[in-house]
Amino acid sequence: TWADVYMHFVGSIGQFYYGSRNGVASSTYNTGTKTAVVLSSTSAPVSFDENHRQFTACYKYLPSSPTLQGTKVYRYLSEVNLAAYREGVIDFDECKTAYLHEVASFPYFYRSTIRDIHSDYSDTASNGFIITDNAADPGTPTSNPLEVSLRHEEVPDMYLYGAGRYNYRSDLSAAAMFQGLIKPMDPTPRTIYVHRGPTRNYFFAGVSNGIVSSSSSSTRDSIMLTDSPTPPSLPAATVTAINATVASEYDACAGNKYGYHVWRYDTNVICAAMMEGLIRPGVPGQVFYVHDVGSVDYFIAGFNAGESTLDTVTASDGYKLSDSSTPITGPINTAPMEITVNLTEVPTGNLYGCGYYRAGSNLMRAAYHMGLVKIGKLSTFYVHYINDLTPKPFWACTQNGIKSGAYSNSASRAFVVTATNAVVAWDLDHFEVTLTAEKLPEAYSMYTSGDYQ
Repeated sequence: TWADVYMHFVGSIGQFYYGSRNGVASSTYNTGTKTAVVLSSTSAPVSFDENHRQFTACYKYLPSSPTLQGTKVYRYLSEVNLAAYREGVIDFDECKTAYLHEVASFPYFYRSTIRDIHSDYSDTASNGFIITDNAADPGTPTSNPLEVSLRHEEVPDMYLYGAGRYNYRSDLSAAAMFQGLIKPMDPTPRTIYVHRGPTRNYFFAGVSNGIVSSSSSSTRDSIMLTDSPTPPSLPAATVTAINATVASEYDACAGNKYGYHVWRYDTNVICAAMMEGLIRPGVPGQVFYVHDVGSVDYFIAGFNAGESTLDTVTASDGYKLSDSSTPITGPINTAPMEITVNLTEVPTGNLYGCGYYRAGSNLMRAAYHMGLVKIGKLSTFYVHYINDLTPKPFWACTQNGIKSGAYSNSASRAFVVTATNAVVAWDLDHFEVTLTAEKLPEAYSMYTSGDYQ
């Protein structure tokens, strides 16, 4: 079908945007200025505002893998129709008048999932744009905090690293759902504020509100989300507040678990908080605090709330948990570690030693072995680290129904569990241990192949 088309010259401009319509995709251009034209079906003069451009947005026949970077503010090379759909200006299979408002030199562009459409991130400062359904100037948005509109999304495998503080490359929608700023199955858009924070060396893993977050040891800028423009009130960058809701123990404890009371950085923080009694499954909006404690020499295995953790003797960054935002300071692997627990079952896990235990033993099982904790009773005991790597034997003994294993001369770290926090210069060559006579299992036999056993 032939039609008369009128080409109106509107001057030289420096930015041409990328869009797709009727099976045809255009390209972006921003390398120098070019003479621009606007097409119309009449000869009447057209009005053109380079900074606030009117166009017809259509969600039809879009390319299979369009470029889209940003949330609310989109990087200049993003597909404009897809941005209009995410912002609610148009619906699927619909065309409407929309307005593209230029944003000069925005510092960063965030990843998110809106209306089932993923956008990517970019940390390259670039020109960008905002899409609206009217010609009114929306003004240049504040980059920190950035105000965005998000809602619940049923999209699996969203990119999310961190808990409370997130890697800035994380999906904003996933982070908002993780911490309960967006309610499950609620289609109502919510105003969320993205606060850019300091660089972190690692980010926590966790599970909350059905959203799984992974840990990361990549050094990145951090972000925090709130429902107000006021940034979170925290006393230090080493303190993170987490608002969590978990349906069950199983949901809470997916992923890595290293340490107890002092946790390796990649341990699921929600599971750690549940094991320490700071949160309970089925209770919404429980807040606790994570404290960065820096490099830790080794992490002792533990047991509580039906969950066992692993040990590791590889030095790594660690954290501690509390119900207070007051920063935790002081030595981690030298001062006695106070643990209060109310066990509901006999702890399981490895146990090597008698009185002093080899690193790799479960500290809760050691405390039960020494009679420092009882089932159904709130008990407090202290763990003393022994960093002496001189080869030493770890003896076997049977106490409180648990037989510990023996371990030959081993250049291994060790620990002692006691009822007090008094610091003692432990002499492992002359170690005093109090034992109680017990009826041994009938199948028990005494080894004779090695004295240490």
